[in-house]
Amino acid sequence: LLIAASQGECVYTPAMEKMRGGINLASESGETGYRWVIIGRALSSTGEWELAGEAFRLATLAVPQYAEAWALLAEARYQMGSGDQQALARAIVLDPESVVVRALVALDYRRQGKPNLALIYLEEIAEQEPEEPTWQVELANVQREIGDLQAALQHYQRAIELAPTTSLYRQYLARFSVEYGISVQEVGLPAARQAVLLAPDDPAALDVMGWTMAALSDFASAERFLHQAVERDATYAPAQLHLGQLYLQQQDLDRAYVYLERAAELSGQAQIGEPARRLLRQY
Repeated sequence: LLIAASQGECVYTPAMEKMRGGINLASESGETGYRWVIIGRALSSTGEWELAGEAFRLATLAVPQYAEAWALLAEARYQMGSGDQQALARAIVLDPESVVVRALVALDYRRQGKPNLALIYLEEIAEQEPEEPTWQVELANVQREIGDLQAALQHYQRAIELAPTTSLYRQYLARFSVEYGISVQEVGLPAARQAVLLAPDDPAALDVMGWTMAALSDFASAERFLHQAVERDATYAPAQLHLGQLYLQQQDLDRAYVYLERAAELSGQAQIGEPARRLLRQY
């Protein structure tokens, strides 16, 4: 059924691949609780939080002492708008050394506006897994919230050192450079270029390159890369938003409207959908 959906509408292919991967991993496990967690994580990666939450709930029923299942259940409920502090508290009591649990506790502190508490957990995790670039990115994100941009820059750069052939971490650095106006020519542009070289068909890499060129006022190049991102994936909302913003800068309101409307339709995420809707109302 998943393959048929993908063949009928190519927009479903990425979600189908994630789901099939989850199903295959789950089928290889003999542990019922672990199987439900794998399926829940596959569902959550496609944005299906309600179904993911049910999978995590079944995992906690199968193995009541499964700390990660409780933490993931709390996250799913947060994503559905209800939250579950008791589930998260239970998770940290059950396994205070779990990386997954501590990472979700740190995320919860960030949402509460307590980045300094989140930093404590993330520094412990990064020390436990020093070769994992993900934790360097999370540390950078927290340092941004605290206001220490130099420390954030160093963590993004450390993530690249740990995974030099992975486009994603260079994308993070380029976005950070553009967002904060930190050495866009010297830091952001080389990172964006290398991100595209490493993943030339990745719409996210093309989008970052386009938005970096826009920050440098090279609007023709920005437009070219952003259109390439949309051509690779018409459902990639950030590129739609950035095209809309680019056309606004050029006072081309008709074309801006088209892309802002698409971004608003495609994304319910606050960081994409809401800015698009705000610009539509304003202009």
